[in-house]
Amino acid sequence: MPANPTPANRAAAVHPNPWTLPPPPMYLPYIPTNNILCLSGGKDSTAMALLAYHQHFPNLRFLAFESEWEHPQARITLDWIAERTGLPVERLTPVRGFNYYLIDHPVHRRTDPPGSPPHRHGYGWPSMPTRWCTRLKVNTLNQYARQVPYSVRWVGITADEVARWGKPDPDESTCVKWHPLALAGIEAKTTLDICNHFNAPLAQHYKHYPRLSCFCCPLASLATHRTTRRLYPELWNTILDLDSRVTQHPSAFSHGHTAADLDRIFAVADRQHLLWGQDA
Repeated sequence: MPANPTPANRAAAVHPNPWTLPPPPMYLPYIPTNNILCLSGGKDSTAMALLAYHQHFPNLRFLAFESEWEHPQARITLDWIAERTGLPVERLTPVRGFNYYLIDHPVHRRTDPPGSPPHRHGYGWPSMPTRWCTRLKVNTLNQYARQVPYSVRWVGITADEVARWGKPDPDESTCVKWHPLALAGIEAKTTLDICNHFNAPLAQHYKHYPRLSCFCCPLASLATHRTTRRLYPELWNTILDLDSRVTQHPSAFSHGHTAADLDRIFAVADRQHLLWGQDA
């Protein structure tokens, strides 16, 4: 160990790890790259941030997007990363919160003449064909990255997500996208091991959830919604309230059900569990 180790060296000495990320690309020799790491608070991006920090990659910037729908665990993990590394996590927000786009944003049809009243208000809940939430997030992150010269945007996509990290990026010409976990051959099943290696506060969350996403994500499984109802009743009440206010969009909350429908279904399942001692 060096005589006067840096905090990163001390942490690396205490926590040697077998995982190594490839170095990011450089624009030109002797021009330092600004490495922008997009973090969600989940295990993949957290593992990426920890490995990058402990490998002493220069000019690291931690970036996170906040939409009003983050699971509480995401904020806990992002705060922990900032404390662990001594590097701030910059939080970006859209011009308006996701609740506004869900319920109040005026929506016009493409055939509507200019100046006509909106067809409806609110995009409604996101779905696989219309993931407006993802587009708002990506646009906000890209807008930030484009303003940073010589930047490389790190994305925590793993080696077993080839269908995701192989997609072309329309902003590639202004901000190079980098997938260090995938290029290092690190798969999703390994990233939680990496987080646990560094004592990140994620182990308990992943005992109950398969992933860390927005608490009200309509694309989540019914089992995930039921877990949220059981472990985070205040978040479930927020989902019920939001869904009751989505009145001008025909889509149901999740899997063809309203949140109120799911609440009744889960209540019946819970009663059957108490009666028979097993999940229904």
